[in-house]
Amino acid sequence: YEANKKQYDFTFEKLPNGPEKKFTLFALADPQVFQNAHITRFATQCIPDIKAYANSLNQPCYGVLLGDIISNTNGDREHQLELMRDEVTYDKTGMSMFSVMGNHDNCNSSTSAPIFADYRNSTINLKYQRHYEDVFGPVDYSLNRGNTHIVSMRNMQYKYNTDSGKEYSVGFTAQQYEWLKQDLALVSKDKMIILCVHIPLNNYKYSKFQDILDLINTFAEAHILSGHTHYNRPYDHVASNTGRRIYEHCFASVMGAFWTGNIASDGAPNGYGVLSVNDNTMSNWFYKGYTQNMNSCDYQIRLYRGGDITGAEISGSNTDKIKGYYQFPYSNDVILANVFSSDPWNWTIEVYEDGDDVCSGTMTPLGIKYGNSPERADLIGEGTLTSPFRLNDGVESGRDYWAIGYLMGYLGKASDTHYFNSCYTMWKYTLKNPDAEHIEVRAKDQFGNVYTCDTFQDGLDMELAIYK
Repeated sequence: YEANKKQYDFTFEKLPNGPEKKFTLFALADPQVFQNAHITRFATQCIPDIKAYANSLNQPCYGVLLGDIISNTNGDREHQLELMRDEVTYDKTGMSMFSVMGNHDNCNSSTSAPIFADYRNSTINLKYQRHYEDVFGPVDYSLNRGNTHIVSMRNMQYKYNTDSGKEYSVGFTAQQYEWLKQDLALVSKDKMIILCVHIPLNNYKYSKFQDILDLINTFAEAHILSGHTHYNRPYDHVASNTGRRIYEHCFASVMGAFWTGNIASDGAPNGYGVLSVNDNTMSNWFYKGYTQNMNSCDYQIRLYRGGDITGAEISGSNTDKIKGYYQFPYSNDVILANVFSSDPWNWTIEVYEDGDDVCSGTMTPLGIKYGNSPERADLIGEGTLTSPFRLNDGVESGRDYWAIGYLMGYLGKASDTHYFNSCYTMWKYTLKNPDAEHIEVRAKDQFGNVYTCDTFQDGLDMELAIYK
């Protein structure tokens, strides 16, 4: 924009084929780059995969960056917002890419260089978001496509001016709520609402949480897209005014576990969400990996044996020199399936034993129930291959121990809690025939998609996880 120029004129052009009632929305959570090498990986791995898949769909596609586009934690990295913006242009992605502000997408501050409000920024929050706005645009805005109304909102409020943006409350201000109320007043009730935020709305202490749910759930259908946690986790919200349910899609991170390999800490591959919009409803969705050997839409399941040992000897990458051998806390007649896109309400995971085409039973959604237990400290050990670190018998855990074996064992990341997140997409089953030579797992969702897997991941084989 030119200084002191107050008016810009532009014209709208009609879409050649009319309103886009069918389109695909790509949801990219937490690229969180903090080195130029990370931007290179994003540009050479993630973006080409998105463009190639979008081109294969033969329909309009759009994208949304769900916040934490950069990581401002270690030093002033504002310039990387510009670098990331340059990697998500229409020419490179094949689509218009929108964005959400995350808690790490702010101006960096420190005790020696604090941020203060000034004549242009009446609050610290405005000062924190100003550079993001200069690069990506407003933090609260909406757009229409066909019979879908998409809203993007900042949902963290910064508390102090010397904390690098680490201290913030979660939720919306009264002003934001009023803005959304007025925005939705102009939207027909037969539209679908998609609310894009960075931090999930699963916390009931969230400022304006229930008010927001009650606003969006008066429309034909409502969905929430979020990131922040670095793992896949579905939420099933209930609006207090109607009792209707709102599905929240919380996606694992584009960066995986801080770009250290090809998987996130819940075991899902580095990836992004893909959501199909059909008129005013969501007709399909799944999580898609983009890394080596995990970039097929059909790669939705990783199978484990319940008593497998995972991890590695001390390697050059293991900076803390921790001997990282771990063992899944189950017996050998138990099988586990990490089904990356699954939820416990709409999915059925069937098991077929000994090549028989008759289902022998269904798996239990273990991760949702036990996702937060045990704690990270319970899994920091110096297990060896002959004596792996193992929890006490009977301890139920939905964690992906193969991911733990890679991040904590092979890489030695046990000292950092960010590399040890919950897994909420793990399923468990006790075999009727523990000696079955062939086992197949079939995962079925509410849209009629069926994903199959009959190969077990070797706990000691880290090839898939290692970035080369």
